[in-house]
Amino acid sequence: MHAERPDGTLPDDGSRHDALVEEHGDAIGRACMAWLGNAPSAQAAVEETFVEAIEGMAQRGTDGTLRGWLFGVAQRVCARRLEASVTTTKPLGDDFADTQRAPVTTVGRTRQALLDLPPTERDAVVLRFVAGLTLPDVAQAARVDEKTARERVNRGLSKLRALLAEGS
Repeated sequence: MHAERPDGTLPDDGSRHDALVEEHGDAIGRACMAWLGNAPSAQAAVEETFVEAIEGMAQRGTDGTLRGWLFGVAQRVCARRLEASVTTTKPLGDDFADTQRAPVTTVGRTRQALLDLPPTERDAVVLRFVAGLTLPDVAQAARVDEKTARERVNRGLSKLRALLAEGS
């Protein structure tokens, strides 16, 4: 495993991609799964995230941590994928929904409640609790200040609790 240098960069020995994936791949995969909701889309988003990260490493700058920046890339990749799926998917109608409805599970209820949050609050909750980022890293990934990130996390958690309590 290759550690980040004190200046926030990775060693330039040809293993930059492997080091990023090894260090952050699992957490980014969990976050992409939370944002996108299915494994094939999440896996494709993880791969796209690392490709974009390697290509954009030179323009990264020195503010914040590599982890916060990397999750910001992942969030933008997932947002693009969600937007594309919403604009290209045709509604199937009520008849199809009735025949294809899966049993409601705790995971399904939680996933639906997460999707019902406003996008900025959903992103903050996913970054903080699924990806395990610190508040400064959540702020960096979301491109907001730390106070705003904290408010989004708190509002998102409050709404998530209320949505889950409604469904009980």
